[in-house]
Amino acid sequence: MLNKSLKVVTSIALMLLVSSAFAKKDAPWITDMEQAKKIAKAEGKSIFMFFTGSDWCGWCIKLDEEVLSHDEFLDYAKEKLVLVELDFPQDESLVTEEQRDHNEKWKDVFQPRGYPTVYLTDASAQAYAQTGYQAGGPQAYIEHLESFVAQKTAVEELTEKALQASGMEKVTLLDELLTKGGKLVSGKSDLMAEILALTKGKDEAMYNKYRMLKGGQDLVDGADALMNSDKSADQKLKGMLELFAANSFVKEGEALEGFLQNNLASAFPMAGKADQGVEFFGEKASDESYDLPMRQMFTVMQGFMYAETGDEEKAVELVDEAIDMDPDTLEEHLDSLYGQIRKILQRRKLQVAP
Repeated sequence: MLNKSLKVVTSIALMLLVSSAFAKKDAPWITDMEQAKKIAKAEGKSIFMFFTGSDWCGWCIKLDEEVLSHDEFLDYAKEKLVLVELDFPQDESLVTEEQRDHNEKWKDVFQPRGYPTVYLTDASAQAYAQTGYQAGGPQAYIEHLESFVAQKTAVEELTEKALQASGMEKVTLLDELLTKGGKLVSGKSDLMAEILALTKGKDEAMYNKYRMLKGGQDLVDGADALMNSDKSADQKLKGMLELFAANSFVKEGEALEGFLQNNLASAFPMAGKADQGVEFFGEKASDESYDLPMRQMFTVMQGFMYAETGDEEKAVELVDEAIDMDPDTLEEHLDSLYGQIRKILQRRKLQVAP
């Protein structure tokens, strides 16, 4: 009788333990982003968006088992994070139709390239970090997340210092902010314009650096206007433009100009958007707010876009037009420019050959 009673008590204890473990794991997680935004704003927390495939994604399950279900992580999250699960299971019965629509909506917004993908966002759902599975257990993962938070805090502090500064001190701080801040910095084009205004006639090297970078950043900002029918290609294009603009910070002087010209121009055809590149660079080339060297570069880019569409005559015409704008800067590059057009046309022929 006693043994039977002990077995019953033991069974109940185990059931309570398991129940408690699952309750502790499930309790902090929510599935509604609008609710998460409200909580994050009210409590001053970041949102932890977990894109997962709970019944098929091996790495998602590993992340859950090794990190997300542990008390150490959950205690940390209770203080710092609003945990949101966006599940895309193969078994559709695991989520309601309403939940599936909600998750698809946010998938379209963030465009995760695989699973698991984790985004850290502010209370307005603006992402400041992206990660996924990381080995090492909960403490290592917490330290990994904290590194993103530390970077965000550093950028916020540097931004505040830059806003309070003036003159060349402000230029130095803005340059540091734009160089180190990456995607954490908003309004980059406006900050670059401020640097241009402060350095014109005072610091030629800094002025020329941001003259080029602002042109590249304006392309990135304008890529949003290309979001239309082919969503996947447009996202690819935007990602390429962002990558090229970010990488351009490692270039200097003439190397920077060549980098922007060669790489930004290639982003459109690589994304299958050469026709939109024609229109896009045409608008930039005719924008009088850019100085002559930038308009000249945009005109050359537009010529390359015409070559990508197969229009050799228009491509040559645009390069000639760019040369006429300031012959001294491009005369020595004639063979290279026309050679680039020939290479593009030859590549197109090979691509369409049966």
